[in-house]
Amino acid sequence: MAVGLLIIWCGGQLARQIIQPKIVGDSIGVPPIPTLFLLFIGYKAAGVFGMIAAVPIGIILANMYEEGVFDTTINSLKILFAGINNFRRLEEEDMAGLEEYKERRGKRNGKKG
Repeated sequence: MAVGLLIIWCGGQLARQIIQPKIVGDSIGVPPIPTLFLLFIGYKAAGVFGMIAAVPIGIILANMYEEGVFDTTINSLKILFAGINNFRRLEEEDMAGLEEYKERRGKRNGKKG
C-alpha cells in the first residue's frame, strides 16, 4: 500500500509541476514556456522568493521591451559589435593609418623632449 501511495504521490507531483506553468501563465496572460523559464531563473537566483518575484519582473521587462524602452541600448550594442567585428578584420590601409599615427606621435614626442 505504501508503494502504491508513493506512486500516486509522485504522479501528482509530476502533473503539478507540468501544469503549474500553464496555470500561472494563463492567470497572468503569459505563455507557459516563458513562465516556466522565469520560474526556473527566479528559483536559481533567489529560491522561492525569486520564483514569486521573477514572473512579475519578467512581465514588466517584456512590456518595456515591446514599448521600445531598450531600443537605444540595443542599437548601441549593435554598433559596438559591428565596430569590434570591423576591428578584427584590419586591412592593409588600416595598418598604413596606424603607421602614420605612430610617426605623428613620435614627432610630437620628439619636439617635447
